Amino acid sequence: MIAWNRKLLAATKKILRHHTTLGEALPDIARATGVPVTLDSLANAFKRHGEGTPASFLKPEQPRAELTPREELYLRVKAKDRARQRKAQGMTEIVLEKVDAALCKIAPDVLQVVREPLPDEPPGGKPELLWCEVSDVQLGTKVELEKMGGINQHDWAIFLTKLARWETEVTATIRERRAAVPLEGVVVAMLGDIVDGHGIFRGQAYELDFDVYKQVVHGANDFAQAIGRIVAAFPDVKFTLYGVGGNHGRVGSYGEAPYRCNWDLVLYHIIELRIGALGLPNVTCHFPQSWFQVVETWGWTHLLVHGDDIKGWAGLPFYGLQRAVAKYQQVLQKPVNFVHVGHFHAASALSTSLGETIINGNWIGANSFSKVIVEANTPVQLIHGITEENGITWTRKVYLRTREDMKPRITIYRHGARKPGRVAQ
Repeated sequence: MIAWNRKLLAATKKILRHHTTLGEALPDIARATGVPVTLDSLANAFKRHGEGTPASFLKPEQPRAELTPREELYLRVKAKDRARQRKAQGMTEIVLEKVDAALCKIAPDVLQVVREPLPDEPPGGKPELLWCEVSDVQLGTKVELEKMGGINQHDWAIFLTKLARWETEVTATIRERRAAVPLEGVVVAMLGDIVDGHGIFRGQAYELDFDVYKQVVHGANDFAQAIGRIVAAFPDVKFTLYGVGGNHGRVGSYGEAPYRCNWDLVLYHIIELRIGALGLPNVTCHFPQSWFQVVETWGWTHLLVHGDDIKGWAGLPFYGLQRAVAKYQQVLQKPVNFVHVGHFHAASALSTSLGETIINGNWIGANSFSKVIVEANTPVQLIHGITEENGITWTRKVYLRTREDMKPRITIYRHGARKPGRVAQ
């Protein structure tokens, strides 16, 4: 027996109303949802609480004798599909509710910030927008120096060093351009793969410094503090944050869960909450649940995607990028001037008559996949200057490690003694 209180009755009524609008009978709803309800129990419950039974609940069940085997199969498949959709849909809501509840108990950060002074004279020239790209951080990745033969190493401590360098370079660029031209604002575009995720490829568990929970919570906190310090240092500059999810943030295998079940999106949500708790009036966050974003600057159209849907192998898929630009223009039904992607770990640009594709770099450098593609890209992120006349007019590379730090430390074994005075060829 069910103890029908008002709260349970209201929740059951909401569930049943949704299903009865789809033309389903009450017994079918009970089988599909698992709610043990019958018409008599509902009628008695409504009566005890002084309510009448809604007429929409009284739809009689279709006699089973009238259903063909094909119709029976269709109903069972449809019920299973609805149950699967409800489970996937509820996954992200549950995670976000728990994140919200946990973060509400955390005191806001207190940032130690030195505000940048205003320029002595108003800058001349034409207005400019700074566009900072962040992608392929892959928080939680661990690259061991010995296992990489001395080529590269990476862990959370090194990530924090790189984050501090990125913060310093972004702050210096804003300071420099703010003194040179009227600054329209600063955009921080996060292009996915911020977390390394879990179960993305075989053996990934052996290459992780932190599990996905720590990747999201600790990574969001570190990024929120870095971005918060930059925003607080320039109270006269407007900042806007955008973000799309990457394939490393997905939950489960491809197609197992909807796109919005993505750990990158949860990380963005926490960043928005943490920055909001700082009370900074000059920053706005736009983190949608779609796999792309469209931004316009002085009429120039920018498309933000991660790029994992663009197929390639052992390098940059130049023809795939060209086709992707054309396809997205058809889907959006408007010209796209600049496509911003990550995913490929190699900072570069491809210009065609259809538009320009900007590929951001990565934060890791060489890793285990270097054995497969025989490539070790430099950890670098991009900053662009955008003007009304030409769109992106200049690009600056932010090297996250110095050249000395990136120099391979390979052990070389030598045999054979050279005679004095002999010159090696």
